[in-house]
Amino acid sequence: MAFRGKLCLVWQLFILCLDVYSGYILLPHPLGIVMSAGVAFSVTIIAKFVIVWYNQEKYYSLVAFIIDVFHRNKTGLRERMLFNTTQTIFQHFKVVRAAMSVGITLYSCYPLYDFFFRGNLTKVSPIMFPYLDDQVLQGYLISCALNIVWVGWSLTGVYAVSCMFLLYVDVYDALVSLVEDDLNAFDAMWETKCVDIKGRKLAFRNIVMEFMDIARYSVYMNERFNFIATIQMGSTLFSLTTVLFGILKADYISGIGASVYYVTEILTFSFIGQIMQDTTDRIGEVICNTNWYNYDVSYQQDLMLLLGIMQNVSCVRICNVYPLNFELGLSTLNTVYNIFMFLINSA
Repeated sequence: MAFRGKLCLVWQLFILCLDVYSGYILLPHPLGIVMSAGVAFSVTIIAKFVIVWYNQEKYYSLVAFIIDVFHRNKTGLRERMLFNTTQTIFQHFKVVRAAMSVGITLYSCYPLYDFFFRGNLTKVSPIMFPYLDDQVLQGYLISCALNIVWVGWSLTGVYAVSCMFLLYVDVYDALVSLVEDDLNAFDAMWETKCVDIKGRKLAFRNIVMEFMDIARYSVYMNERFNFIATIQMGSTLFSLTTVLFGILKADYISGIGASVYYVTEILTFSFIGQIMQDTTDRIGEVICNTNWYNYDVSYQQDLMLLLGIMQNVSCVRICNVYPLNFELGLSTLNTVYNIFMFLINSA
């Protein structure tokens, strides 16, 4: 936790105080209710920050495990698998960065367009800064600059946590690919005429250990990200609904950009959760696709035990109940849509 990290946390706490202050001043105006979305956003950032801060050793233990896996697989097909995983990781990073860039651009573009082309002092957000009059040009420009810098800085933290989650999930998929390669090699042992009983036992023992590593890795990921995913999805659902309310009731046009960001965040976490669920489902397929019928009965029994263990491996869950996947993401967006339609009909 270096000086930069502490400064970021202090800044977020300062913005949280401004969100609460602005909401208190603006209530009972609808923009005061909109500020509750800012409070939820700031609380989410701070919660993620503090969780990772106070559990750095636990998060780094997974990183150390990943580094060890990459160092132990530097030849042939296995190295190629991990190289492809690395490429996938950076591609996913770029997708998340592009999505967040679109969100902050849309968040900022309408007020800036309205100012430069129409001359209106349209605020980026309802947040109020003490001793700063945003009804005059100088105060307005300072307010917009602080708003945009605040959101950009906050999204940097969101991006970091999302990328960390993606890193673990993509490596999780790579671990399954590695054990699949070992199972294919183990199948080949049973097809050869030369019987190497000792070699088979050693290879199968290594495969069992790899499956146990995958199971533990999944448990560790659930422990690290269940709470973060729950906070993120719950906060995003609340904030998106609140911002849409502000668009309808208070003509908060800048909320359109914020809404796009919140939808993007829901889809991003749903995408990450879906990757993990697909990988978890693939573990059972990898075991079932082996030539198990060629094995001795003792190996078949151990394989059945492994299959039972791996079928109980769970993906990240919201509130430890709902699996994080596209189905949950679409269900969340459907809930927001129903609330939005209710607001329109009641207007």
